[in-house]
Amino acid sequence: MLSPFSSPGTSTGTMYNHYSLLATIEDIFSLPRLGYAGAPGLPSFGPDVFNALP
Repeated sequence: MLSPFSSPGTSTGTMYNHYSLLATIEDIFSLPRLGYAGAPGLPSFGPDVFNALP
């Protein structure tokens, strides 16, 4: 993940995939999750990824 909202060297034990990215974008814009992004248990990116201080 390359983002101004992630600290350099961040790592996490949570398994993400490209559907997690889609789910995260859909969550940010309050959109319904499409296709496999709506699969039960699929994690969207959280504070373990977006951890940079404001």
